[in-house]
Amino acid sequence: MKKIGIAIALLGAILLGFYLNKASDESDSTLDPDSVEFAIEDPNEVTAIFMANKKGDYIHLTKISPQSWVVNDTLPAWQKQVDILLRETMPKISVKGVVHENARTNVINRMASLGIKVEIFTDNAEKPSKLYFVGGTTPDQLGTYFWMEGARDPMILDLPGMDGFVNTRYNLNLDDWISRNVIRAKKDEIASISLQYPMEPEKSFTIQVEGAQASIEGDNPNNLSINQGALRSYLNLFGMLNYESFDDRPQHEADSILAQEPMYILSVSKKDGDSDTLTFYPKGSFEGMRGLYDREGNRLAYDPERYFAKWSDLDRLLVVQDYTFRKVLVTYQDFLNRL
Repeated sequence: MKKIGIAIALLGAILLGFYLNKASDESDSTLDPDSVEFAIEDPNEVTAIFMANKKGDYIHLTKISPQSWVVNDTLPAWQKQVDILLRETMPKISVKGVVHENARTNVINRMASLGIKVEIFTDNAEKPSKLYFVGGTTPDQLGTYFWMEGARDPMILDLPGMDGFVNTRYNLNLDDWISRNVIRAKKDEIASISLQYPMEPEKSFTIQVEGAQASIEGDNPNNLSINQGALRSYLNLFGMLNYESFDDRPQHEADSILAQEPMYILSVSKKDGDSDTLTFYPKGSFEGMRGLYDREGNRLAYDPERYFAKWSDLDRLLVVQDYTFRKVLVTYQDFLNRL
């Protein structure tokens, strides 16, 4: 779906109230309730999903490969979230019944103001194979209101086996869709790794991989030999490195953090040309933080368990855990055989 298509789809979402209110005034229908099928047949055929509300909030998911999606055209999508919607929700939603005539107008009015428009595209088609709207929950909290384009009446759907509301799966919060994975590289995919210590350059190193062989360069005044076992093991540590959360402080505060000299700069390049760089900054301590004081009773200036970070693929300030990255934040000296 190109950008002009997104604009049109957003307009359609804004006009949601018009369509639904129009439907509430019409006595006929182009669809037999028994023939309305919300569930998709084959998730593997889906190549794009567009969801938007009347306010203009939207999520646009585009398939790059079976296990790789982007959100809103440029951001890497969190595959776990994509799979929950695409494989655990859309193929399994089930119609429980049609909204009762006495409740129909009220349900439509609420969907007109709060509903989410959903378009599902298959096989890279320009037009959606399914277009429906998702509303709120039923009074008994056991169903969710849906309305299929062309149908007269909204319907009540559920997700068999799910304790909760189906509409929560159609989430328009962009942060929930952005990939938590900042570095994902298997050993045989890695072309190079660079870890720089701007404040302690003697600890910095660069690893180059050529075929099955890896070499490392760094500050080695004593010409110590390289521990090849440690080097090979290190290459296995980059399969899944995730950040913990976003930090949504005001932009001027984030800019001040990023203006500091970094603690570490980690870059991983893959043989397919893809690369990721994560820059680490100290994160200040705060009241209530576990481990706030050292053994002498002095308050710590920085959080020992977390860092701020900037990822090359995302213009946001991140929080990352030392527990996750400690294993890769080693020094050049850790690869040297001792005398």
